[in-house]
Amino acid sequence: METTNGIVSKLTVHQNNPILVTPAEETKTGLYFLSNLDQNVAVIVRTIYCYKPAAKGNEDDPVEVIRKSLARVLVHYYPLAGRLAIGPEGKLVVDCNGEGALFVEAEAECGMEEIGDVRSNPDLQNLGKLVYEVPGAAGNVLKMPPLVAQVTKFKCGGFVLGLAINHCLFDGIAAMEFVNSWGEIARGLPLSVPPFLDRTILKSRNPAQIDHVHGELLDVELKFEDPKEEEDPMVHKSFPLTLEQLETLKSKSAAGGGDVDPLAEKKRSTFEALSGFVWRARTQSLNFPPNQPTKLIFAVDGRAKFVPPLPTGYFGNGIVFTNSICEAGELVNQPLSRAAGLVRESVRMVDDGYMRSAIDYFEVTRARPSMAATLVITTWSRLAFDTADFGWGGPLFSAPVGLPGKEAVLFLADGEEEGRKKGVRVFLGLPASAMKTFEKLVTEVPTNIPQPKHYIVGHLSFLTGLVLPPNPWGNLFATLPRDHAFPPQSSPTKQEPQELLQISKNCLKIPASANLFRNEFPSSASTNPMPPMYHNPDSLLSRQPVTIGCNISTYRRESKRAEDRHGDRKVCEWRSFPALRYGFFVACINGGNVRSTC
Repeated sequence: METTNGIVSKLTVHQNNPILVTPAEETKTGLYFLSNLDQNVAVIVRTIYCYKPAAKGNEDDPVEVIRKSLARVLVHYYPLAGRLAIGPEGKLVVDCNGEGALFVEAEAECGMEEIGDVRSNPDLQNLGKLVYEVPGAAGNVLKMPPLVAQVTKFKCGGFVLGLAINHCLFDGIAAMEFVNSWGEIARGLPLSVPPFLDRTILKSRNPAQIDHVHGELLDVELKFEDPKEEEDPMVHKSFPLTLEQLETLKSKSAAGGGDVDPLAEKKRSTFEALSGFVWRARTQSLNFPPNQPTKLIFAVDGRAKFVPPLPTGYFGNGIVFTNSICEAGELVNQPLSRAAGLVRESVRMVDDGYMRSAIDYFEVTRARPSMAATLVITTWSRLAFDTADFGWGGPLFSAPVGLPGKEAVLFLADGEEEGRKKGVRVFLGLPASAMKTFEKLVTEVPTNIPQPKHYIVGHLSFLTGLVLPPNPWGNLFATLPRDHAFPPQSSPTKQEPQELLQISKNCLKIPASANLFRNEFPSSASTNPMPPMYHNPDSLLSRQPVTIGCNISTYRRESKRAEDRHGDRKVCEWRSFPALRYGFFVACINGGNVRSTC
C-alpha cells in the first residue's frame, strides 16, 4: 500500500476465490426473453457502495449477510442467476439455468477513509480493485455472468459492496429497485416493489411500423482523425455544478440566451440546459472541424410514456434513446440556447409511438448505435443510491467505477443539504489536452446569480386568472425602490411609473433583508395604512385557492414541496408560501424583467 498526503495511491486488495451463489429455492428454467430495448445496452456497469463500520452491538459479518440475502433475492430475480446466450432469432436471451451469481470476499490493507473522495477525484485503477473482474470476459458479455458482487472489508470495520451488472438486464431504475430489494431481504423485510418479470409486453409489432426517424442509429462520417491514445492519453474527471451554476445555465440556455420571464414557455429544464452545455463544451474541447456533424444520444425513461404505462417494478430497460445532430461549428458558435433547444426537441419527440417505432426498427434492421463523433449522456442524478441499506444504514457514498465507453458522460447527484439536492456532478473522460479546455469552460460558469434590483409586492386581487401571466408589468417598476411596496389598485398596468412611485411613499416598507417567504415580516406590517383584511390570513380572500407560478430555484428553497407539473414549469399551491396567506405576491425585478415570480 502506497500513500500520498494520507490518501492511498496504490490500493492493495486481497480477493478470495469467487463462489457461485444460487437461488435459495428452485426457480423457473428455460430461455428468458429480452426486449429490443435491452439489446443495444449489453455493457457492463460497475458501481460501488461504501458503508461505515457497524454500531456497537452489531456483530453481524457483512459478507455473510449480503451473501445469504443474495441467495434469497435471486428467487425473485432468477434471470440474474442465469447466463446470457444467443437465442433462435439471433438476439440476446437469458438461459435461466440457475448457475448462480458470482460472489467474491475481499480484504483491503487500509481504512476505508484512506481511499479518499471517490466522487470528486476518482482513481479508476484503485476503484477497479473493489469490483471483481472475470478473467477472460473482457469484451465478451456471453462470458460474463449477469451479476458479479464483491464485498471488501477494510481495517476500520467499514466495507464496500462492488457490483458489476450487465445493462441489458435492467436500466438504472430497475437496478436500484433490485439493490433495494436485496437490502430489504437482508434486513428481514418483505419486498416493497416486487419485480414485474414479463418483458414480452415490449415485443415488436407484427407487421413492424417504423414511422419515426431514428438518428441515434445512423452513422456519422468522421472528417478528422482521432488522436492515438498513447499520444494524448484519456483522463477522467468529475466536475461539480452547484444549484446556482445550474440556474445560470438555465437562464443562458433560455430562448435568446438572455434574461427572460421564468414562466415563459421556453424556459429550459436543468437536464436540457446542462446537456446542451456539456455537448457544446465537449465539442469545443475536442476541437472538431466546423463541418463535422456531432451527435448527442441520451436515454429517456419511457415507463410513464408508454400506453399503457409499464407496470410498477418493471424488471428490464424501460428507457429509449433519442438524439440530436448538429455540425460542430454551429453548435459552438451559436448561443447555448441553440444546443439546449435541440435537446428539448429530442425529449419532446419521445412518446409511445416513437418508442414502439424504435422497438420495431431494431427488429427489422438489427442496427447498433454509431459512436463516431458522438456523446452519450446518462443521468443518474435522480437514482436512489443512498437507500441501499443492508442493515448498516445507507451508504456513506456510492460511485460509478469507470464509464461504459469513451463517449459516455454521467450526471450524478452531488450530495444533499437539509434534504435537498446540492447540485449535479458531471463525470467524463477526455484526452488530456481536451480535458484542460473542458475544465476551463466549466470553471467559467458563474457560481452566483445576480441579486434582483427591486422587490415588487402586489396584491392577489390584481390577478384575473389562476396563473400569474408572464411579466405582467413590463418595465413599469424598473424605477421603484427595492425597499418599497404598493397597495392594491384596480388596474396597476394603467398607472404611470411616477404615480406608482408616489403611491409607494404611503405604503408598507419592506427591507431587502425581510424574508417574505418564511413569514418574517417587519413589525411595521401591523401598522401600515392598508386595510386589515389584506394582512389577515383568515380573511375570505386569503383562503381562496390561488395557484401562483414560481421560479423553480425559489420554489425548492422556500416552498413546502406542494407541487405539480404543468408543461415546462413548476407550480405550487399558494399555501406553500406563508407570505401569500396575507394576500400578497412578490416579483423580483432585474433590469425590468421578471427573474423570479411567486
